[in-house]
Amino acid sequence: MAKQASAALTAIGALALTAAAHGAPYSYVDPAYTAEIYSGPSGSTGLAFLSNGALVRSDFSSLYISSLTADTTLHGTNTLHSQTAQSVGGDGLGGYGMSLGHDGFLYAQSFGGIRKINTTTWSSTTLAGSASGAYGLKTLPNGNLVYNANDGYVHIYNLGTNTDSAIYFSGSFNDDIAVSPDGHIFVAVLGASRLDVINQSGTLVNTFSSSHNADGMAYGQGAIFKNNTDGTITRVDFSGPGFVGVGNETVIASGGGYGDLAAVGPDGSFYVDQDGPIYGDGNQYFEGRTVVRLFLTNGGGGFGENSVPEPLSLLILATGIGGLGLARLRRR
Repeated sequence: MAKQASAALTAIGALALTAAAHGAPYSYVDPAYTAEIYSGPSGSTGLAFLSNGALVRSDFSSLYISSLTADTTLHGTNTLHSQTAQSVGGDGLGGYGMSLGHDGFLYAQSFGGIRKINTTTWSSTTLAGSASGAYGLKTLPNGNLVYNANDGYVHIYNLGTNTDSAIYFSGSFNDDIAVSPDGHIFVAVLGASRLDVINQSGTLVNTFSSSHNADGMAYGQGAIFKNNTDGTITRVDFSGPGFVGVGNETVIASGGGYGDLAAVGPDGSFYVDQDGPIYGDGNQYFEGRTVVRLFLTNGGGGFGENSVPEPLSLLILATGIGGLGLARLRRR
């Protein structure tokens, strides 16, 4: 038994050395996945994508738009995408959580409510009746917005009727949020080291506690992926359909820095904010927020709230069963 444990540790060590030698941003990455540094470093934290596929980041006061091609080399890594600052007029910004709406507008959180940003004029207006918030906003499959507000509740904003509803209170600080193709909502309850799964009515479907404290999240391959504050990315699978049953957590990557907000790109990759990646020269640098891209090694992608749900999820959606923070001024 001791020999088996020793062999396992040796294998993990070899994978870690291989990852570092090839400039992977983590010391260990599961061979089924590939991770690479996409852009950074900067002070930006919020992540979203524009309709042309460009990554856009928020530092609370300004936006930073990444180039569509890799054009920058840093510390031996030559796959970085440079960033261009973009100010926002009108009502401005004031938060981190962002999401591209089905209508082509960029929606962003602020302490004055949700900002609707025209990406042609780069001017924003505030959605009437929306709540103050800073962390965690996503677009649901039906086009409505779901977000964590500063009142400690998860809210849904109906863009068709311009109405806002507080649907779920976790009892602790909520950070990022993610959704599945069938409309389930995943809440990173950072203040309680917990992941909550709810439907669009605000009913708690399941909860999962972990020492790997989630900040950013995404849906992928029937599971929930977490970008964690301990420098890991983990995958949580539930034993039952529709995210019910017992949760099981698997480490996909480890050895990175503090993991923060996250988003799924149009390419189906998981883009995560990370402080302290390993660059191509084999060294780990803590110079500010970077963006790391994670995808399936064979076939790419693998993530996305707009991916095709499994047949059972389609049935749940058709029958209407699927579908339901205290603000903190921080970014470390």
